[in-house]
Amino acid sequence: MELDVGGSNPPGCTKIMKKKISRPPVELPAGFVDRKEKDLVIRDFLIKQIRETMTKYGFEYLETPSFEYSESLGKFLPDKDRPSEGVFSFEDGKNWLSLRYDLTAPLARYSAKNFEEIPKPFKRYQIGTVWRNEKPGPGRFREFLQFDADFIGTNNLLADSELCVLASEILNKCGLEKEDYKIKISNRKLSIKLL
Repeated sequence: MELDVGGSNPPGCTKIMKKKISRPPVELPAGFVDRKEKDLVIRDFLIKQIRETMTKYGFEYLETPSFEYSESLGKFLPDKDRPSEGVFSFEDGKNWLSLRYDLTAPLARYSAKNFEEIPKPFKRYQIGTVWRNEKPGPGRFREFLQFDADFIGTNNLLADSELCVLASEILNKCGLEKEDYKIKISNRKLSIKLL
């Protein structure tokens, strides 16, 4: 007995061909951007200038995970009704995990965990991607690269002045002239001493 294959369109193929093929969207979610080689080369150059300067001043390079326990993130702590307000979060068993929205909260967690072992003062810098679950706008992204430099374990105001010198040197090495930027300091201790 011969099987009837239905000419050029066998019955099984006809059903498959009529099924609509769904394709994933090609647009990016709002607040995110693809970075091309030109931008990445410039970014890598800037990072190189930062790293060289930070090493020169004796800062230790630290990398913390992209995710933290949500309760460790401070002011962006999700509420029970809106667990991802301000941060991108998901529930992992009994705990909420969130993508870091800055590099300070992870440093605070790291320092608290390792306070006895780290040198005092602990001079640390970090360059890393951060995420914010906020309304994006012109020049305001939900994912971006952040640079932090901090002192832990000192209240010496010379630490603040060193950070100002560092920032100035980095900006100069990145191609800015001194007239192109201003470094502003805000510290309650300065106003208290003046009174």
